[in-house]
Amino acid sequence: MAARDLAKIRHASGMDLLKLALPCAIFTLLLGCSRSEPEKAATPPTSAVTSTPAAAAPAAPVTTSPAETKPVVDSHLPSPTALVTAASSGATPAPAGGPALDLSSGVKEALEVAGNRAVEELSGPNGFQKNLIPLPATVEKTRPYLKAAGKEELLTQFSTAINSAAANAIKQSPEVLNSTVRSMQLSDVTTLWQGQSDAFTRYLEKNARTTIVERMMPTIKAATEASGATQAFKQINASLGQKAGGLLTGFQAGFQAATGVELPNANFDLDAYVADQAMNGLFNTMAVEEKKLRENPSARSSQLLKTLFSRFQK
Repeated sequence: MAARDLAKIRHASGMDLLKLALPCAIFTLLLGCSRSEPEKAATPPTSAVTSTPAAAAPAAPVTTSPAETKPVVDSHLPSPTALVTAASSGATPAPAGGPALDLSSGVKEALEVAGNRAVEELSGPNGFQKNLIPLPATVEKTRPYLKAAGKEELLTQFSTAINSAAANAIKQSPEVLNSTVRSMQLSDVTTLWQGQSDAFTRYLEKNARTTIVERMMPTIKAATEASGATQAFKQINASLGQKAGGLLTGFQAGFQAATGVELPNANFDLDAYVADQAMNGLFNTMAVEEKKLRENPSARSSQLLKTLFSRFQK
């Protein structure tokens, strides 16, 4: 066989082998791809696992048993606890959305305001002109006889002195007055708010007057002495002939028998008289100021007073 023919045979054999091998290779390739795709889908790349946040697990449904069901409460109404607390402390439960109204604090604040204004008026230059302290009755009865003796000016001096003593004592009273008011234990405060125009003042006078006088007495004694009232009183007694120790002369005995006028006792407690009259002036003036607070909105100096007086205004 010639070399040329042998080459043709080899070429043909190679082509046949190639034709047979090519389909097998393609089949193998396709089979490998079909097996790797599910594995890739089942196992995501590492980068995808770390970069994608895990989805939150759905919350378990909450079930409420009939016994655990809570009643619906109106938030605008005061709770029973608030009502009990308010009733025991003198406070009124708050209206919808508002603060509790403390009636006891309101009473005390009104008394402090009225007291301070009364003190300011009475301790001024003409403080006791509107509330002039009268002469003691036994001293006033001597006026005709002192006038006849040309010594009536002693009564004028005495009147000026005791009113000056009262004004000076009242001027120094705010600390005692206010501290007494703050320490008061009030009862039935709603009745006080619904009371007369001077209900607060008269309540204070009834329950604390004696305490205020006791605490003020050293100041009153000093003011009485400094004003000359004590000396004026002694001069009146001396002018009527009364001796030290309270013994009556024959003249005085005859004077009393003839006129029926009881002469001033040399042991008369002038300090107690000035204190009593000063307290009368203080409480009467406070009553006037309290009435202004109740009737005149512009006189109310705080939001608490404005709120409470408006609420209880008749």
